[in-house]
Amino acid sequence: MHARSTTTAALAAAALILVAPSAQAATVERFDRSAFDSAPVTTGSGYTMAGATSGELGGYLSLSVQAADGTVPAQGQCETADVAAVLTVSPGETFTIATTGELCSHFVDGTPTLNAYFGSRQVSYAGTHKRARVTDGIIAFTRGYFGAQGSVGMSVRW
Repeated sequence: MHARSTTTAALAAAALILVAPSAQAATVERFDRSAFDSAPVTTGSGYTMAGATSGELGGYLSLSVQAADGTVPAQGQCETADVAAVLTVSPGETFTIATTGELCSHFVDGTPTLNAYFGSRQVSYAGTHKRARVTDGIIAFTRGYFGAQGSVGMSVRW
């Protein structure tokens, strides 16, 4: 009976030693990139902007926000919007995001704002990491007098 318990304990310890390094091998990295576009494209149905991102060299964000019903919300209103973003975090590494969010028009001055959440199913990755997986993320957008500000934040498990 004692030999069986010792063998079971040894097998359990060996299994933990073998499993632990592979579980720790995946690292999580957080990307928070924002871009400013002084001349965003504004239409009756949405907004498009693009620009170099803050942070590391080589970053670029292209963002399109289109109201689902074809017209931007009236002042003080919110509605669903289709969001498409391409975030280049470094040369050769690109995340393409397609999701929906809430586009609102401020009740005082009509300034548009957008918040859109996404997960791994709304993102595709092209780059050098074979197993990149987005665990969660958010896209934000606003347009003001001087231009448009867009940002993408996400956690990626490598």
